[in-house]
Amino acid sequence: MIVTDYQYKGKGQRNNKWISSKKNSITFTVFINQEVKSNQLGFFPIIAGLAVKKALDSHQVKISLKWPNDLIINNKKIGGILCESKVRGKLSKFIVIGIGINTNETKDDIHKFNIPNTSSLNIECGNTFQREHIISSIIKNLELLLINFPNNIEKIKEAWELGCDHIDASTEFYHNSKLIKGVFKGISIDGSAIIKTRNRLQAITNSSSMI
Repeated sequence: MIVTDYQYKGKGQRNNKWISSKKNSITFTVFINQEVKSNQLGFFPIIAGLAVKKALDSHQVKISLKWPNDLIINNKKIGGILCESKVRGKLSKFIVIGIGINTNETKDDIHKFNIPNTSSLNIECGNTFQREHIISSIIKNLELLLINFPNNIEKIKEAWELGCDHIDASTEFYHNSKLIKGVFKGISIDGSAIIKTRNRLQAITNSSSMI
């Protein structure tokens, strides 16, 4: 695991920038040496998101999860997850999970980010948090979820959907550069989004961009 006090070249999905502030944000990367089938890799943002939610629950902070990798509080984004891996054939052995959470930023800090609909734990909860304690809780929950993976996929899927507040909500997303509108119905056992469009269900991989 690598933890940094200040990440100045952070990135998100599709090479978007992830901006953090010095001594306020949680930014760390976990390296997982675990043999995983390539068709299960899309589930890792789900696992990581659930680990963050469970950790913050233990700190009396209630967040919701937005597919595929957003961490939401009071309808504002406070963090995100990026998973990358090296696939050889049908297996991947090395998986990298990057987690970024706006933690102790003030309103002035967030204003400098100039990113709409973004906030921090400090702003939304009115508290200053010990970042080390939250990181420790996330790692503990991540380890617990990975111990039995993939045998616990159904339980993780159920728990993630319970923590998601946009089930059955209308949504728009880009898939293969095309804007598609539909209703978010949950996730599949490979981490894809299940979208209802024109009375049919469609599985969308997490390479798509939900708005």
